[in-house]
Amino acid sequence: MVASGTAAAEEASWEGTLNYTAYNEETCQNPIANGTTTKLFKMDDSKFCETDIIGNNTMYTKLVFSGCNTENEGSISSKYISCNDALCSSCEDDIGPQSLQVNMTFNMARTLYNDVDSCFEYQALDTDTDLAILQSYWNVMYDNSCVFSDAELKSFITNGESEVNWSERSDVVDNKEEEDDTTTNSTKKEVTEDWNGNKNVSSVVSFGVDRAVISLALSFIYMVVY
Repeated sequence: MVASGTAAAEEASWEGTLNYTAYNEETCQNPIANGTTTKLFKMDDSKFCETDIIGNNTMYTKLVFSGCNTENEGSISSKYISCNDALCSSCEDDIGPQSLQVNMTFNMARTLYNDVDSCFEYQALDTDTDLAILQSYWNVMYDNSCVFSDAELKSFITNGESEVNWSERSDVVDNKEEEDDTTTNSTKKEVTEDWNGNKNVSSVVSFGVDRAVISLALSFIYMVVY
């Protein structure tokens, strides 16, 4: 089955077909079920709602994004909450057994954005998935979250050919700033404030609980984990 769907840049909704397989271990061995993501839309500045079909069941999940941490390998924090309706208006308690906290590194986010064969959180997409369709799905969340609001992070994730991971890239930038300092302190100050100001002031680039970033068959994670 081939994935299909559309989403224009910076739009807040996606509809289509993304088929995936769920596994009973994180390395994506021993498949146990198949599922399909069919819909994703932005609820407001803090939430997204996803629809998945798993077997004969339709499942709904609310995604809440808490922010992007730029230190070390980088981290995108999000929470998934099981809901009872297609609008995600009736959901389980945020701290109940049907909620799941996920932290994804910037390196993994780049891999998932550029590689349809990636394995993450007990699941993997069908190998014949169209990369452009997958990226249109991710763009709904990334364009409306801390991920693509940061031009440097957006460049890092969308550059699928880069072999430098986030921590190495940060070292390159830091070294560049040190070199600039030998020429003029004012130049270093400007570069530091423009590129890495948030990092120096705080270890977390936080956008509140209104940001979301990773998905793909979240509902099935509950079935596997719980």
